[in-house]
Amino acid sequence: MSLFFIGLLLVASFYDIKTMRVPNLLSFTLMLLPLISYVFYSEVNINFDMNAILVTLLLTVPGYLKGSFGAADIKILLGISCILSLLDMLIFLSVCFIVFSIYSPLFFNKRQEAPFVPSLFFTYGVYGFITL
Repeated sequence: MSLFFIGLLLVASFYDIKTMRVPNLLSFTLMLLPLISYVFYSEVNINFDMNAILVTLLLTVPGYLKGSFGAADIKILLGISCILSLLDMLIFLSVCFIVFSIYSPLFFNKRQEAPFVPSLFFTYGVYGFITL
């Protein structure tokens, strides 16, 4: 699932960079795939992951309401929060925001908005590499 998921994240990153939009089918797949994987392959307590989901919502929904986050960003983060513990999700979010704050002014300084999904792709790839 991990290589397939990172491949889908790569495709979503290209869409986000090119059009600043990620197709709903792709973002819903990226949201549901980790949850389906969790249900079939995990032995972790669901309450542990619910905290990660709630914190992810608390940190991202205000950004969505202000127009800083897109719906696809939140859907993908919710999917990832289903498979990470609260601490891992906080680290993941922190790294995503750091990566985003570094590359957005470098590559997208002439635009009002910058795509966030590439930072998710990069962080998920690094996280997967570290946890192998």
